[in-house]
Amino acid sequence: MQHTDYYIYCYYDTRTDPHIPIYIGRGRKDRYLQHYKKTHNKYLSNKLDKIKEETGKHALVLKLEENLNNEQANEKEIYYISKYGRIDLDTGTLCNLTNGGEATDGWKPHEETKRIWSQQRKGKKQTEAQYKANCSRVLTEEQRLAAIERLKLAWESSKGKPKPKDQIQKAVEARISQREDIVNKTFKDLTVLSIEDNTNREYAVCSCSCGNPSFRIMSYYLREDIRTKCSYNYTININDEGFKYLTVKEISEKYNLNQASLNNFINKNKDLNNVYFKNIKFNIKSVHHLNQ
Repeated sequence: MQHTDYYIYCYYDTRTDPHIPIYIGRGRKDRYLQHYKKTHNKYLSNKLDKIKEETGKHALVLKLEENLNNEQANEKEIYYISKYGRIDLDTGTLCNLTNGGEATDGWKPHEETKRIWSQQRKGKKQTEAQYKANCSRVLTEEQRLAAIERLKLAWESSKGKPKPKDQIQKAVEARISQREDIVNKTFKDLTVLSIEDNTNREYAVCSCSCGNPSFRIMSYYLREDIRTKCSYNYTININDEGFKYLTVKEISEKYNLNQASLNNFINKNKDLNNVYFKNIKFNIKSVHHLNQ
């Protein structure tokens, strides 16, 4: 059932003669009175407060048109906002922040609002619910084609524009200084011996406090304190072949053993000599690090 009790209302500034329209809205029931109590439009809120303070009365609100259906109310709201114009666009006297109707077309956020949004988003990642909500948004064919056209224009305008030489030089110098600032430095168990590049990734060659003389790790992991230990777990002598740095994965692959069972066995027999697992003799000298 389509409602036909929509109306268009207008708030007026009664401090002037004739009265100046300051807000156009659409609604049903007592919607036109709600702005006296609370409004998210700070421009309208400030104006209503000043009118009340200076005149001792609420701003005047009148219904301009009544007995409209939803579609008609949208069209009329757009018409009246266009007729009187918006303050934020320097086209009129209204405090409205959109062009009217049910959509938010024409809304122009204030610079302070943009700054607050930016601060609120800094350092935050999307939640799973936000990600799903964003993925569920479907563009119309017209919106999709417009977005493609904008991308094409941006791509064309940027083609063939070289970066300024000083900008490239600064980027190179910054990367070199980052390399040098961690060489010979110690990050918990790892001491950086040198830096090497591999295409777009930068690796640090380190020695570990466990005795491992050379361990390669992405330097990013060190700088961000993501990982500061080498990957070797145990110093183990298997079948009297001599002590070596080995991980559980390396041992299980070499001797065709179940990795989970072997890991449980080693954890129960740390620092023991001549213990057997699947007819293989282990001398477990020490446990260094668990993988991170």
